[in-house]
Amino acid sequence: MPSDCVVCGARDSVLCAGCTKNLHRSTLKPFRAEEAAEALPLDLETNMVLPVVAAGLYKDGVSLTVLAFKNHQRFTLKKELGRSLARAVRTALEELDIGPQRTSSPVWVVPIPASAASLRKRGYWPVGELLKVASKSMSHSGGLNVRSILRVTSAAQSSHRGASARERRSRRGTMTLAPGLTVLKGQRVLLVDDVLTTGATLAQAHQVLRTAGFEVIGAAVLAATQNPR
Repeated sequence: MPSDCVVCGARDSVLCAGCTKNLHRSTLKPFRAEEAAEALPLDLETNMVLPVVAAGLYKDGVSLTVLAFKNHQRFTLKKELGRSLARAVRTALEELDIGPQRTSSPVWVVPIPASAASLRKRGYWPVGELLKVASKSMSHSGGLNVRSILRVTSAAQSSHRGASARERRSRRGTMTLAPGLTVLKGQRVLLVDDVLTTGATLAQAHQVLRTAGFEVIGAAVLAATQNPR
């Protein structure tokens, strides 16, 4: 069925030509966004927060397009958004994957997982779909070594009648490693998510991976909600 542009409302196109150009322009130059996210983890050895590269700012056409893709089943938007995410991932790998291990083994690109409830509601996993497009758009350089090794545990076990509201909140959305995963100590990882707000989700993923022995070199996101400083 015909659909109006999710940004400007133009008829018969989910994202019109003009808004597609604006999205491309808004995500053309990825930037470092970690300073504006107060919940990102701090490396006590270097006294630096986890570096994050964002393709664009979460405002105007970028935010409207992301919301339409995530929450309003505008699945075809994954093509343009995935290409934007690819620019952030490519920049992050170029800037953050440094040191003697760079040529020894490829970085694992690890997406932030979706909860079972989110998957049921949407019918698809936004970050996972965007990464498929990003990897394909980077196929000329070998693609991406995507590893979906994180899971979000169900809150069902805490929803019984005897559990307090505080207990339910504390157990909801707990991130863990995928069962049966063989951990390679020191394996370098780049986290990927769609939107950076406070950085709390990335911090949780970072903690799980670091505790297991992975080296998290940073993160790449499609958009950041606050201006870089």
